[in-house]
Amino acid sequence: MSKFFNRFFVFPAISCLLAFFLVWQWFPENLWQYPIQFSDAPAHYYYIEKLVSGGIGQIFHLTAEGGFYPPLFHIVAALFINIFHLSVMQGMVCSWLFFNAAIFPIGMTLLVSFFIGRKNIFILSLIPLFSVSFFAFPYLLLHEGPLLAYGAAQAL
Repeated sequence: MSKFFNRFFVFPAISCLLAFFLVWQWFPENLWQYPIQFSDAPAHYYYIEKLVSGGIGQIFHLTAEGGFYPPLFHIVAALFINIFHLSVMQGMVCSWLFFNAAIFPIGMTLLVSFFIGRKNIFILSLIPLFSVSFFAFPYLLLHEGPLLAYGAAQAL
């Protein structure tokens, strides 16, 4: 059991941690200077604030008109805010990092392990780093402005 655990879990886990820190270091500091923050981002701030103040029961009518908006990104951000006592912007960034720096590399590792099997541990250990090093995902969404919810959806 110990040999299987070491071979299958430890090396990809270390690679996932390195991928997380790579994305964390890459995340742009001046993200909130783009014009889209004046139209799209306030709606997401509102959804998160509504979840934080009103609770999980608000997920079916997040919009100002009471309509439905897919809430997973906002729920995760609200959880980060409630657990770690963060601001809304910090909660959004933590939610984006959760999806793109943790869920995406782990998901890619599991996907590749389905196709190549679990015997080639060297390739499986490189997949998290390769997945976050791909130039088109999800970083172009950040260069267009803070399209954080779309980046999280693409990570899933």
